[in-house]
Amino acid sequence: MDTPEANSTTPAPLGLPWQPLTTPEIERSLQAAKGTTAPGKDKIFNASLSLGYHPKQWRNAKIVVLQKPGKPDYSLPGAYRPISLLNTLGKLLEAVIARRLSYLTEKHRLLPDTQFSGRPGRTTEQALLVLSTAINRAWYKHKVVTLISFDLKGAFNGVQQASLNTCLRARGIPAIARK
Repeated sequence: MDTPEANSTTPAPLGLPWQPLTTPEIERSLQAAKGTTAPGKDKIFNASLSLGYHPKQWRNAKIVVLQKPGKPDYSLPGAYRPISLLNTLGKLLEAVIARRLSYLTEKHRLLPDTQFSGRPGRTTEQALLVLSTAINRAWYKHKVVTLISFDLKGAFNGVQQASLNTCLRARGIPAIARK
């Protein structure tokens, strides 16, 4: 792994290959979800992708509020946490697409080596090692080191769809995966 200065990515091909989803891909995601059902032969996932249609029933969630264990006072809102119960087919399709996009991203080196979050085989410890190495190198050269950190909590919900689509297209992500 390189230092943060070496923050380059490989130029994306004009269009990354996208094949129809396969039964083994769907089965892997089912196994990862520890589901007890099996996919049918209706090809509903590929039809959903081809049409760019994600049924509303797959996106609607039922919110259930659970008590956090071991809290001394359950009259406080912080003693509870909401969970979303989503349709299994919707979660499964999203898992298959996420795995496919993760694979394409790694295979075609679409992210810089200094991107650790959300990537397979990358750990917080590795990120800290890269950071501490860069700091130590700078100190060795008698340079001043400044670190600015900020939390983008809730930033995902504020992403502009058009900007995201432009970034994905620039990296060669096929239109079928951007719908």
